[in-house]
Amino acid sequence: MSDLPSVAPPTQQQLSLFELLLTELASVLSSEQKTVFGYTLHQLRCGNAAFFGDVERSLRVLAEEAHGHGRPDLWRKALAVLRPDAPVPHYAGPPLTAAQRRVLGSLYDLSVAELADLPLPFLRVRLNLRDGRPVPDEVAVDGLRGLAYEAGDRRRSDLVVPLLRAYLALLPDAWPLWFNLGNHLGYLSKFDEAIAAYDEVLRRNPAHAWSWFNRGYRHDELGHHDRAKADWIEAARLGCDLEHFPDTITRRMIPRHGFTAVALLILDPKLPPNQRRQLTRALRRALDDSRTHDGWYLSQPPGQPRHDARPLVTLLMHAALADIRRDSRPEPNRPVYGRNATGYTTEVPDEDELRRKHWYLVPGGPSGPPDRPAHLDRLEALLRRGKQYDALEALWAVHYVAGAIALSCLMNGVVDWPTPVKRLAVSAEVTPEGPDLDEQELAAVADWVRNEASTDLAGYALRHFRSSADTLRALVLTTEGPDTRLVIDSDVMLRQMARMVADPNAPVDPDDPVTPRLGSTLRAESLWWFVEPVYREWVLAAHYGDRPEARLNALCHARQFNALAATELWSELPTTTWRACRNRILAAYNPDVALKDVQARLGLDTTLIDYYTYEICGETVSQLVVTSGGANATCRDVDLRAGELKAMIQAGQAAAFPATGLSPQVEHPLCLPDALTRTLLFVPYGYLRQIPLHALPTVREALDRGEVQRVVYLSTVSSILQRPSAVPKARRALFVGHDPDEDLGLDDDLANLRRYVDDVTVLTGDAATLDAVLAELPKHDLAHFACHGDIDFRLAAGYLELAGGRLYPWDVMSATTPRTVVINACLGVSVERIETTSDGAFGLHDAFLVAGARHVVGGLWEIPEWTARQFAASLYRHLAEGRDVPAAVADAQRDLRKVTSDPFYWAPHACFGEWRP
Repeated sequence: MSDLPSVAPPTQQQLSLFELLLTELASVLSSEQKTVFGYTLHQLRCGNAAFFGDVERSLRVLAEEAHGHGRPDLWRKALAVLRPDAPVPHYAGPPLTAAQRRVLGSLYDLSVAELADLPLPFLRVRLNLRDGRPVPDEVAVDGLRGLAYEAGDRRRSDLVVPLLRAYLALLPDAWPLWFNLGNHLGYLSKFDEAIAAYDEVLRRNPAHAWSWFNRGYRHDELGHHDRAKADWIEAARLGCDLEHFPDTITRRMIPRHGFTAVALLILDPKLPPNQRRQLTRALRRALDDSRTHDGWYLSQPPGQPRHDARPLVTLLMHAALADIRRDSRPEPNRPVYGRNATGYTTEVPDEDELRRKHWYLVPGGPSGPPDRPAHLDRLEALLRRGKQYDALEALWAVHYVAGAIALSCLMNGVVDWPTPVKRLAVSAEVTPEGPDLDEQELAAVADWVRNEASTDLAGYALRHFRSSADTLRALVLTTEGPDTRLVIDSDVMLRQMARMVADPNAPVDPDDPVTPRLGSTLRAESLWWFVEPVYREWVLAAHYGDRPEARLNALCHARQFNALAATELWSELPTTTWRACRNRILAAYNPDVALKDVQARLGLDTTLIDYYTYEICGETVSQLVVTSGGANATCRDVDLRAGELKAMIQAGQAAAFPATGLSPQVEHPLCLPDALTRTLLFVPYGYLRQIPLHALPTVREALDRGEVQRVVYLSTVSSILQRPSAVPKARRALFVGHDPDEDLGLDDDLANLRRYVDDVTVLTGDAATLDAVLAELPKHDLAHFACHGDIDFRLAAGYLELAGGRLYPWDVMSATTPRTVVINACLGVSVERIETTSDGAFGLHDAFLVAGARHVVGGLWEIPEWTARQFAASLYRHLAEGRDVPAAVADAQRDLRKVTSDPFYWAPHACFGEWRP
């Protein structure tokens, strides 16, 4: 037996009222409210007992919505169901005088003339009063109240007021009618008189919370903000039944006074703790609801649960950021950019849509252009407060907004602006060439940055974007272990609920539950959703500020963050193993490099090409070419009409490559330098990790001519600063082969390996277990894997199939690895675009390098069987001839290209890691 008390099913009267309120309020309820209430009604109709307890609460909330949106008729119907025993005052005073009867008669005449189709009893009383026939005083007076209700139902507040005044002159202690009078005087904008009416209520019933609440409204209309705040706090203190009180207060205050005003109300010590919690949740809902288009940074990033005063400080900081955004009104009928969980969006809202989605804006628009120097002052104050309380959840966003304001000044005249940088710019005139900023306001920002921050615009923007990224990384590092909870994605849940609401008669299908996901998966996706624009704007600030070293560091930081975020998905690891992997990544991915040190390590014959891709209106490839003599950064948009790299990858990876080879159109956005050196180091990013850059026409032709001898891929630029150690000829090799389907040709691979190394330890068949492989790896100079591989989509990690188990990245990082690793298996990098959910962000190639390997030879995509055998034969033949690993890989690719021009067959292998002989 359950210990929970049973809840009675809803009555037919309650269900009918529920349906009526949903229908009548459809135009004023938010889409989420309509979905949730509609889903609740659907479940109630289906007899789901789990929802019986929600009936009264839902009706109360809908009644408050009706009252707040000027529908007293619906409100009164709801009260009749929710509170059927509410007292009704009746006249029991002295007999009415002739003069009083004449006044009543004139009011009946006015009501009959103005209100059509009145019920018959009112008409009879009117005729009797007019003709002088007897009418009981109680009937005549109570009829005024009834006429007021009729006038209110027809939204005739101008009639309600004289009717209620006459009634209250005879029954002055009927405080509920004083309350109604105050409401209708408010509807007529007679705020002083409305306040006087509420005063009458509170003199007779000081515990009436609605009167405190509504009197606060009227004080606020008159600019008596302190009195309004005091009244609202008193309403909250009374513990009233205003279940929608917090949301109503926030929606009332924010357009007039801003988000910070609500945050300060929350901090008032007179506010009861329960209402403080409710108002805090309401402000957070309002902030979330204000993020439409370009307010994504007002969200709370995932991290370890915080304590002390941090949540309130974080909320106060987010409110201040929302007020800065509130000062920046978007223009109607102009493109407005935004973000959702899958990418970027563009809308051209008209005035009505803008007003609806940006409900928090100042009514009537701002009085002048946004005062960006004042905003920068405020941001600096927020940073001091946030650092004092270690409020990482909001500090990153404050840094981001400060950097975005400075970046907007650097981007003056640029056509494509990221969101929300465009909205945080100073006043601008839109031209075909791009926004043209107001020179006086731009100079004011530059002067502020120079005088207050002792730097220039580029330096200020770079400083804050770096601090924003560092703060998000610190937030990531607060997590103690992977999140293994099952979490329901709220967006998915709402979509499924909406489908049920669309067909109210459909039965509930117990076999179609809302699919839960691991909390670690949602956290990883959320982390990248937050940080991706930060790195993008960091790179843009470096580009427009002409700071190549800053760009280099931005991408080193981004790649370290990607690798850390990828570990969020490894939800099945023991906490100690999980933390050890993250520590090894932190040590291997140094985020800070000096350009001069990179140039010194390159030497005269090596060129480093660092790629980055980002999206604003379309896809853009940013490239930094570094040689010992200089550095040059370029940006080029990807032509959507021909050879779009991203589309080619998403169409099916290497299968989409033309058999005749990659075309110059594919190469165009990658901006290869005019002169190529003997060694090329590629540091690709995002989906470019899956492109065989060594197969680009210019590189391929240079390899064929012998001008380029090595092409090496790096996980991060900082890896080239590691001290090189000599890589002598391998003396001992480990051969790992697992081929249960007997389709890999293990004997051929083993024979090819033995042409290069005499001493080979062989682990094949049932001997190729995970424990055996991990035990043997430290004993050898070279490891060759000939087995099947795939991606574990539960953990978003690549693996190699062994006997009775799998080799994952975390297994590799727990071991000591040989100097050279050859993965001649059907394992590449994944095709996911979001790097934190991609094996491309951190896979087996990266794991071997982090664990100490100097060279890793592996595939960019699944390697065909013919390619695997031919490549291994050529690779080990060239190694036996004395070629170093990168050169031997290039030679083996050249050998395959003599047989076929199809890059699917000759180009899947690549060399990762060290490039020096």
